[in-house]
Amino acid sequence: MMWVKSAGVAAMLLVAGCTYGPAEERALIENEVVRPDTLQFAVAVRYERFRPATGIAAFPNGGIPKYLEQTIIVHLVDLSTDDIVELARIEAPDQLLSGFSAGLVGWKGETLFLVLSGCPEPGCPIDQRQFRYFALSANAEPRRIGTPPEDIDQSPGMLSRAPGEEVYMRVSADSRMIAVRTDDSEPSIDRYMLQNSGELLEIALNQKAGASKSRPPGEPRPPSERSADKTRSERIKRIEIDEFDHTGFSFSVHISEGAEGSYRLKTSIDDGQAVFLEEAEEIELDSSKTKIIRYVSFEQLFQKCFDEFQGSTVYPCIENTGAKSFFTLESQLIPIKDKPQTISNIRNNVSLTSAGKTEFSVDTFTKDMKVKVNDFRPL
Repeated sequence: MMWVKSAGVAAMLLVAGCTYGPAEERALIENEVVRPDTLQFAVAVRYERFRPATGIAAFPNGGIPKYLEQTIIVHLVDLSTDDIVELARIEAPDQLLSGFSAGLVGWKGETLFLVLSGCPEPGCPIDQRQFRYFALSANAEPRRIGTPPEDIDQSPGMLSRAPGEEVYMRVSADSRMIAVRTDDSEPSIDRYMLQNSGELLEIALNQKAGASKSRPPGEPRPPSERSADKTRSERIKRIEIDEFDHTGFSFSVHISEGAEGSYRLKTSIDDGQAVFLEEAEEIELDSSKTKIIRYVSFEQLFQKCFDEFQGSTVYPCIENTGAKSFFTLESQLIPIKDKPQTISNIRNNVSLTSAGKTEFSVDTFTKDMKVKVNDFRPL
């Protein structure tokens, strides 16, 4: 009798525990593609509305949410006109609901190509993952196609200006922020921020291309600019990879001497196909500190291969496959103000944000839910 009673109580607890919280929404940037020889680029965003698991359903690692909507939103951004246009909004088909993701393939003239992927059921093998391709263009509904053309327009694959390149623009993004560079002698500037609603907002209104050239040569800077020098923030000078072994690597962020205070250090690592690691922390800096050292384990770097990227076509994560991947490590240093980080605050403080990058390559082999690192090389 006691066993039956205990089992009944356990069953009641289990039923009561399989619950979900109020509906939430989130949006993440999948990837971005520049349209060659223009100041236009497109951004693919994965928007999700869901109810997070609670109680026993959230054990042991947060559980699986109950999705109410999964949608891909594609924004077209034109720096020459300051326009942000929603180019397409496609809800996940039933056959792609599990592991749903998207990627922009590239441009051909005025047409942009998009691929959606996913599985009809959780845990399907990678060779059973399904794909849907679409052609997108302004003022037209998304058109499903067989496969994109092979002769896609190629953007320069280098940070520096390519030979014969007349219109220069480079775009980089993490899951929420987009940085733009329109001068090959200047650093990238955080210019757009993604909202949880999927809306893309411009934040760096005071940092538009050419803004620094509006003052005639030789004219003194106004007092507001001169006084800003006295309160300038710490700046990132460079990032270096220090040491590495079979378990991971350490890197150092070298900073200049600036104002003492609280800062937010953001670090991301991506391979151009996916963002593998994103971290943010609050740190205190003073005039004596000119270097920040952090460590990244390979287990930490490739953790997404076995949750978020499982069953995807992200190269280092494909089971029984060897890959040579090139990664970019980027850190940003952002002053923290005493008020909430709203859009208006970011507009005021974006010029104080600095960033640095370094690159490395990794040879890996993935098998049995483990990524083995065979070679690591700073570039």
